Amino acid sequence: MISEEKVKIMTEMARYEKKYGERDFHINRYREEDYIRLETIKMSIALTVAFLIILTILCLSQLDVLIVMLRKGKFLFALLSILIIYVIIFLAYLHFTKKRAIRDYEEVEARIKMYDKYLEELLRLYEEKEHEDVSPSIDPEEQDDGTTINI
Repeated sequence: MISEEKVKIMTEMARYEKKYGERDFHINRYREEDYIRLETIKMSIALTVAFLIILTILCLSQLDVLIVMLRKGKFLFALLSILIIYVIIFLAYLHFTKKRAIRDYEEVEARIKMYDKYLEELLRLYEEKEHEDVSPSIDPEEQDDGTTINI
C-alpha cells in the first residue's frame, strides 16, 4: 500500500534534485576550503585573461600614444600604473569571490543536510514497514464465538 507520508517525502526529494541536485552534489564533493580555493583560481584565471584582452585592445587602439610614451621614456610609469590598477581590481574580486564561495557552500551544505534528513526519514519509514507484523491474526469478534481454529 502506498504511504502518503512516503509520497510527500519523495516529492520533496525529487523537487530538490531537479532544482539544485546536480550543482549541490558537485559542490558538496569538495571540502569548504578546497571549494573556495577552486573558485578563487577560476576567478584569477578569468580576470587575468579578461584584463590582458582589454589591455591588448586598448594598446592596439592607442598605438600612437603608446609609441610617444616609449620615445619619452614614460612607458615604465604607465606600465606600473596599469599593474597597480590590476592588483587593486584583483584584490577586490578576490575578496568578493571568497565571500560568495563561502555563502554558496554554506547554502549547499544546508540543503544537503535537509536532503539527508529526508533520506533518513524515508529509510525509517521503509524499515517500519519491513518490521511490521504481517502474520495472520484473529479478529477480536471472531475470538469470542468460541470456535477453534485448526491449523
